[in-house]
Amino acid sequence: MNPLTRQDTRPSIHSWWSDSNPGLPGPTVNLHTMAKPLMRRMYHRQVSEFIRKNRGSPLARDVLETYSSYFPWDYVARGTKIAILSELINRTESDVEARVVVDSPVLYYIAQMLRWPDIETRSASCMLLGNLASHESTAPAVLELNLCEQLVSLVGEGDSKLTRVAQGVLCHIAQWLDGAQAIVGAPVLDHVLELLESPRWAVRDRACDLVEKLAQHDTTLPTILESKACALVVSLLVDEHPEVVQSARNASSCIAQRLEDAPAINVKTLDHVLALLESSNPEVRRWACDRVGDLAHHKSSLPAILESETCVRVVSLLGDTHPGVLLSARNASSRIAQRLEDAPAVDMMLDHILALIKSSNPEVRRWACNRLGGLAWWHKSTLSTILKSEACVCLVSLLFDTHTDIVRSALPVLTDIARKLKGAETIVKAKVLDNVLTLIESWSWGVRDQACALIEALLHHESILPAVLKSKKIAQLLSLLHNKCPEVVQSTIKALSQIAEKLDGAQAIVEAKLLDNVSELIESSCLSVQYRYWACTLIETLVHHESILPAVLESKTFTQLLSLLHNEHPEVVESATKALSQIAKKLEGAQAIVKAKALDNVSELFESSCSSVRFWTCTIIKVVVHHESILPAVLELKVFVRLLSLLHDRCPEVVQPATQALSRIAEKLEGAQAIIELKALDDISALLESLCSKVQQQTCILIRMLVHHKSILLTVLESKAFVRLLSLLHNEHPEVVQAATKAVSQIAEKLEGAQAKAKVLDNVSELIKSSCLSAPHRACTLIEVLIYHESLLPAVLELKAFAQLLSLLHDEHPEVVQLATKVVSQIAEKLEGAQAKAKVLDNVSELIKSSCLSAPHRACTLIEVVIHHESILPAVLESKAFAQLLSLLHNEHPEVVESATKALSQIAKKLEGAQAIVKAKALDNVSELFESSCSSVRFWTYTLIEALVHHESILPAVLETKACARLVAFLLREAKTSTYPIFARSALREISEWPVGAAALMDMPDIFEGLLELCQSSDYANQRVARSVLDNLAHARSKQQIP
Repeated sequence: MNPLTRQDTRPSIHSWWSDSNPGLPGPTVNLHTMAKPLMRRMYHRQVSEFIRKNRGSPLARDVLETYSSYFPWDYVARGTKIAILSELINRTESDVEARVVVDSPVLYYIAQMLRWPDIETRSASCMLLGNLASHESTAPAVLELNLCEQLVSLVGEGDSKLTRVAQGVLCHIAQWLDGAQAIVGAPVLDHVLELLESPRWAVRDRACDLVEKLAQHDTTLPTILESKACALVVSLLVDEHPEVVQSARNASSCIAQRLEDAPAINVKTLDHVLALLESSNPEVRRWACDRVGDLAHHKSSLPAILESETCVRVVSLLGDTHPGVLLSARNASSRIAQRLEDAPAVDMMLDHILALIKSSNPEVRRWACNRLGGLAWWHKSTLSTILKSEACVCLVSLLFDTHTDIVRSALPVLTDIARKLKGAETIVKAKVLDNVLTLIESWSWGVRDQACALIEALLHHESILPAVLKSKKIAQLLSLLHNKCPEVVQSTIKALSQIAEKLDGAQAIVEAKLLDNVSELIESSCLSVQYRYWACTLIETLVHHESILPAVLESKTFTQLLSLLHNEHPEVVESATKALSQIAKKLEGAQAIVKAKALDNVSELFESSCSSVRFWTCTIIKVVVHHESILPAVLELKVFVRLLSLLHDRCPEVVQPATQALSRIAEKLEGAQAIIELKALDDISALLESLCSKVQQQTCILIRMLVHHKSILLTVLESKAFVRLLSLLHNEHPEVVQAATKAVSQIAEKLEGAQAKAKVLDNVSELIKSSCLSAPHRACTLIEVLIYHESLLPAVLELKAFAQLLSLLHDEHPEVVQLATKVVSQIAEKLEGAQAKAKVLDNVSELIKSSCLSAPHRACTLIEVVIHHESILPAVLESKAFAQLLSLLHNEHPEVVESATKALSQIAKKLEGAQAIVKAKALDNVSELFESSCSSVRFWTYTLIEALVHHESILPAVLETKACARLVAFLLREAKTSTYPIFARSALREISEWPVGAAALMDMPDIFEGLLELCQSSDYANQRVARSVLDNLAHARSKQQIP
């Protein structure tokens, strides 16, 4: 029963004294008035108990009806109603409970209570509405109450709590698109704009937050931009209350990020930002710079920024004393610079940047330097503008700056400029060389490193090296090798290595007694390991030049280099072996190494714990044995046996150069024999199963070198190596497959004896019959390799394997069919393969009928290859395959139509083929190909037409077809629009050269208009063809007029 429903009670004796007793004379007592406080308290207790009792249970409709029965009565206390609202506020945080509330009478009373005079009740009602509006499922019910205007009025109330709560409801509503649209509709938005101008800072603060929410929707953003909201929010950035400023920032930032169109930001809109950039408040200036940076992110907004004074104002703030403003100004101007695309805009910025480089503020100078670097790096088209200005002179002047950070900023910019030849020439003219070498001695490692990078960039241009050499700075560089700071020495060696890469530079530094200085570096015991490492690196660079090598070999440095092979530090040994491997590339260098008996000591290097040392030791052997005269000396040494042991090295990076060295040795017969005599084939075979693809690849090369010698061939064929070699024909790594194929090809080329041939060919049949999917792949690849050698082709055709190969054209696996088709096509290219045409054509028909999408394509490709042989063409034209080929022109798959058209264009090149195509009335059906959406189909269509009209006897038949007019229109269109119009133009010219063709063209009303349009084309080839056709037509007409 409803708690507030009145119940029948027994008459009370006390009611006699009630004021409702008219018969009682004298004064009376108003018992109802006396009882109301007690009733409120009783109802409150009743509600509290009811809430407590139902708190653990889900909200039900009867519970909500009970709650709603308390709302309309005045004698229910305000606190009781607020207690009910508080319970519902807690409950409606859940989406499920909120849905129950909106379906109950409570929702009606909530809307009513917003109009009550009691502030706390209105606040509680707003909080409950906020919860309901926060759920997507219940927000529509809140919107149906049409409370937006009333809520906006509550934001303007004097109570701060009510203001905050009402604003929260509006924000919850605004997060949904329908809610946002309801708010921006008049007159609600007008009230929101009034709130932005409220004298109360809290109201202005909440209004900014609401504008931010509204700006997040694409459909409501235009309304915000068209209204005064954007301007008002920006004006609040100078508000005296920090809370309002922060909310205004958030709102305007949201608006800036949502901007997409240039009309949204114009010069008028930027007037507010310009005023803020001059504000006395540093926080406002900082924010304004950030806003400009955000706006500059949008390409469409950049023109407005450049047209206004915004760009200049932002750059002027680079001298601001406030760190936050300075940082924001840098970011904004950098964003603007990144968006610049044209030289005039760069000019507008460049003058300011160059002025800032001369600023007394070191931070401003550093930023301006970085900005100039950004313009030079990101905008290649602006480099010429920079080089024409005083930028390079200003940058060079910064190399003398007392602030190291500025020097470090200037050097990379100069380096970027120096990467271009014109840039390098410009900064050399600015006397950069007078300063950069001094910087190598700087205490700052960053400065030294960047100075070397600048020298490297300069010396990358051959035309700059003479300027360096003329500057007579080489002696200064060499003197730096004796500097006490290791980093200075390292930077110096970097610079010298760059100079040494050019012959003129190498000669200059050798003449300046560089080798004596290097020798001192190696000899000095007080210097670190790194010095010897750097010295070896420099020698390696020098000996790249053949003319420098004798000087190195005759110097003390060479002997010292050999002694470093016994150094206790692996990194030094590694650098020494690298230098020696470079020396060994020249015969005199290799001879010097052998003469010095350096190879006698190499064995211990093979046992080094450092894999890099073992790697470079193998490399030395590989390079040395490249010289034929050196090989015997290597074979006599134990080093050869030690090299074979490295085939089992745990590091693939070492096995690879060891195998390469053996490949070089195997190039000579005595080397190959030595490898076989040491029974290394088992080890080589094992390498073919290596997990490292580079090792597998190099091992295939080694086998190819071995089988190059006929006396070694049978030994290899009888080993496991040959079987494993075949397995690599379908390795997952293309480079391994290529190396294996070359090795098998080498074997096939050397096959002479019947025994050797049998060993190879027997593998083909076995592979095709294998149940392993990859086996037929390898068989096809093996046949492909074998038929490359014409001497083996008859043997292949006589094999049972050839018939098996043809059977693979019907294999269930498309990839097998594709490879088999490729091999059969290659066989057909050979004369003997053409003799097997009957077998091939029977299979073509089956391929065309296949349901596999790729099968017709492969059939067309096969026909295309086969008809290259004139002896096969008649058989093709008489076969069922030809009729099926014509039917493919109507296939639903463009790639199949393309293949068929391509094959027919090849057939049409022969007169009998063209006659067969015309006789089959293919041209009546080909007109639909003119309108194909596939450009490749259209391309091969006009290629087919060009092939047909090449035959004079065929041309009348072509012109008599129904599609003749469309054909000419198609050729005209393709000549103008096609990516490859050459065949369309050729077909037009071919038709006009025949009298019958010229006559047919003159009868077409649109032909002259189309040709005149081609004459006006910007394509010279189109103009030339059109004039040629017009000349042919004029010549034909003049002949008709002669009696």
